[in-house]
Amino acid sequence: MVRAIDTAGNQGEFSDPAVGTPSKTHTAPSHYTAAQTNEQNNAAPLANASAGEPYTGIVNQTIIFNASYSSDPDQDAISYQWDCGDGTTLTGEIVTHAYTAPGEYNVTLLVTDSRGKTGSDTTIASILEASSPLSEPEMIGPSEGFINIAYNFSVIVNESVSTISYIINWGDNHIMESGNHIKGSWVHINHAWTIPGTYNITVTASDDHTTATT
Repeated sequence: MVRAIDTAGNQGEFSDPAVGTPSKTHTAPSHYTAAQTNEQNNAAPLANASAGEPYTGIVNQTIIFNASYSSDPDQDAISYQWDCGDGTTLTGEIVTHAYTAPGEYNVTLLVTDSRGKTGSDTTIASILEASSPLSEPEMIGPSEGFINIAYNFSVIVNESVSTISYIINWGDNHIMESGNHIKGSWVHINHAWTIPGTYNITVTASDDHTTATT
């Protein structure tokens, strides 16, 4: 009996060369191919749709979705696909879309790396009617006092799709402007009257679309 080993390390047993035929060659199995190992070492990309939040607007207004906070742990190139929640899909890291109806839309970002692994993230687009009226501003503060003393007042508007500006007419020929306030946040102001009397305070609130007065 003769044992032979080829250049690849495979072994086989042979009977007498004069009369025998080679027996079956035995090869040790390989548990993982190089491709399998490479796939196991590939981490999924990390989708992040928050770079442009909050995604708010009105009907037919352009919304900009931004995925620039997304990344890949392996530094692989990644592609981006957006599902806007209204049947529209878009591709790209930064995309724009205008909704034709008001509502709360679940927007899904899907990122895919160059080796096929995926990751996803979901955000919300809040869309209001273009003609939505701005609610009347609310003001709180004292109803009486003394001259030459500054009294504190606070104003607020809860409904808006953008920042709010206020114009306060104190009723004594003094007007104050205060702009770029976030909806739903109280704005604190003060004023002192120099002459005794009864004064009507008027507050006008406006955003990019409408105006309301109280």
